[in-house]
Amino acid sequence: MIKNQLYNFSTIKNNKDMAIDWELKGSMLTKYSNNITLIEKPFLNIYKTTSTVDIKSDTAIDPSGDMEEIYLKDNVFINRQYLLDDISMKMYTSYAIFYV
Repeated sequence: MIKNQLYNFSTIKNNKDMAIDWELKGSMLTKYSNNITLIEKPFLNIYKTTSTVDIKSDTAIDPSGDMEEIYLKDNVFINRQYLLDDISMKMYTSYAIFYV
């Protein structure tokens, strides 16, 4: 049973210093009564002190509904850009798990 559904959503998580830890956007977020959350076309930006990580895929599942971990599926693209130099890491895969 669907508990909530949002279209073209955006959300952020701030740390204790009010700096942005991560930002999540997507075309649709569906939260079910068991708190499992399905995300269509997610785009996740994770901000670290030394790098930024941009992650996108076709779908994602947050099994707890608390955004502690996210399971990305189909056409997963991960791009890590280091802030102090020009080194970047790009990866394409069909499945990935991120702990945020």
